Amino acid sequence: MAAPGRPRAQSHTTSAPCASCHGQVIDPSGLFLRPDLHLDGRVQLDAGIACTSCHGQPPATGAHGAHGGASATGRALACIECHTTPSLLTDAGHLYLADGRLDPAPAEVTFGSLAALTPAGNTRAAPPSWDRTRCANVYCHGATLGDPRASATQPAWVAGTLGCTSCHGAPPASHTTTLPCGSCHAEVVTGSTTIRSPALHIDGVVETGDAAASCTGCHGSTQGPAPPRDLTGHTEASAPGVGMHQSHLQSGRGLMGTFACSSCHVVPASVGAAGHLDRTDGAEVVFSGTAVADGAAATYRRDRATCANVYCHGNGAVLSQDTAPGLDRTPSWTTVGAATCGRCHGLPPQNGRHPAATFTQCVSCHPRTVDGFANILVTGPAGARTSLHMNGVVDVGP
Repeated sequence: MAAPGRPRAQSHTTSAPCASCHGQVIDPSGLFLRPDLHLDGRVQLDAGIACTSCHGQPPATGAHGAHGGASATGRALACIECHTTPSLLTDAGHLYLADGRLDPAPAEVTFGSLAALTPAGNTRAAPPSWDRTRCANVYCHGATLGDPRASATQPAWVAGTLGCTSCHGAPPASHTTTLPCGSCHAEVVTGSTTIRSPALHIDGVVETGDAAASCTGCHGSTQGPAPPRDLTGHTEASAPGVGMHQSHLQSGRGLMGTFACSSCHVVPASVGAAGHLDRTDGAEVVFSGTAVADGAAATYRRDRATCANVYCHGNGAVLSQDTAPGLDRTPSWTTVGAATCGRCHGLPPQNGRHPAATFTQCVSCHPRTVDGFANILVTGPAGARTSLHMNGVVDVGP
């Protein structure tokens, strides 16, 4: 019995002979091989039918081509990143409903791991979603970067071109440097606009481990990684990100040796170390070393830009006993000249251990810390100066 023609159902996208997919029912010439399998309530499909029998790979609709093929800005995405991919054409949920009838609905969007990714330190407003017009809250379009400079984090599903500023600013809002992107992301970018390794772009990892990346790419200067320049580009001491960094690193008006960065911050082993590049506001202050010597419970008030209970400003079990007038143990981080003699302890300290004497007599008990004129003994080159003053130990004798 010959088929009366080749009807093309609405669900079909191909004009290939019926036998290409229904070979067990009909032959290439149009003759029914198994009339009993025709009009039996099921669509008989041959095993091993390729995806491209019904649609392209990727399909040639909407932005499939931009996602399914490698481009100058990113790698080709696997179908499973947006759809549950069947192993066989006849798998449940692909073409058929649970009762065996042909599913008339378009392909369902079920996002995979890339779209749902939330990099460490970032936040996600809601799970990734698709309203049959636009994607929203997907990692691959910058939703988890939180960059207000991005122009198209919810792109329409149409063929088109997205640029660098669609998913993040150029540079992103979290960046303060005007250096070319390749200065810190040389594995991915050449200059500021050319993606050299599409496979490493939009891959869920911020690539900063190349040799070109260094601390001074984002803060500090050619003299070292400590501000000025802070993460917001400021160079004035009144900016919290700048403050008294240099006073602590350049012997603070001759009052001390050089403080290690680790006294106030967790210093990463590399630019890309966990916890370093994150979405928190500014650098975290985590006191250690000299700042917490002698039991000092050091804290930092970001809202006031002040330190409190730090050993280096007169706290700790011994120094905090001093009740001399004029002490300032919660110094301003953004006011030049806040740390001077007599602000951390009295001259001499009033703690019951010092006689009523002039400060020039300090050398009598602390000859390794001060000279006969009460000048603090600080030695060594800039950036590596040492002193027994503010080192965590009260030096007495010999």
